[in-house]
Amino acid sequence: MLGGTMRSSSFWVLAVGLMLALLAIAAPEAAAQKKKKAKGMPVTSPLDAIGRPTKFALGQSARYAVWCDKGVWEVRVTSAKGERAVFQGRVDVDQGTLAWEARNLEKAKDPKDGDWVRSLPKDKGLIFQIVTVGEVEGFTLQASPEAKEIAFQLRTNEDDDPKHIFIGAGGKYPEKSTFTFPAHLGKMTNGSTEK
Repeated sequence: MLGGTMRSSSFWVLAVGLMLALLAIAAPEAAAQKKKKAKGMPVTSPLDAIGRPTKFALGQSARYAVWCDKGVWEVRVTSAKGERAVFQGRVDVDQGTLAWEARNLEKAKDPKDGDWVRSLPKDKGLIFQIVTVGEVEGFTLQASPEAKEIAFQLRTNEDDDPKHIFIGAGGKYPEKSTFTFPAHLGKMTNGSTEK
C-alpha cells in the first residue's frame, strides 16, 4: 500500500518537474517576444509558413500569399477580376542582405498604377507597390546566410487588416500585418528540414 502511494507521489513530482522545465525553456522566448512587442518591433509569428497557401488562387478578392520553400520566400498578390487593388509594404532582414526577383510585375504610364520593388540601402530589404486588377504578381526573396529573421509589413489598399494575408499551406493569417519569421525557414541543413 505504501509503495503505491510513493509511486503516485513520485509521478506527480516528476510531472510537476517536467512542467517547470518546459516553462523554463519557453520563458526566455516569451520574454523576448514581449520585449519586441513593447518596443513596437514585429513579433515572430507562430504560424507554419511552409508551402504555398491552398486558399490562394488567381482572381480571388484582394489578398497576399506568403510562404517559404527550402529557405526561399515567396510573396504573391491577387485581386478579383475587375477589382483594382494596391499592395504596399516592406520586407527586411535583421542582418546580412536580402536578394529579390520580381514575378509578373507590370509597368504603367501613370506611376500610381505602376508596380515597383526597390532595394533598401545595403540590400537590407525592400519596399514595394503592386497594383493588380485580377492578376497574380509578386516577388521571390532569398536572405543571406547571416540573416536570422525576416520581417514583413504588408498593407492592402492602405489597410493594415491581417485577414488579407494568407501564410503557408494552411493559409492562416497573422495577428497583425507586421510579423517576422526565421529567415531560413524550411531550408535543408545536414539532411533535415528546419522548421
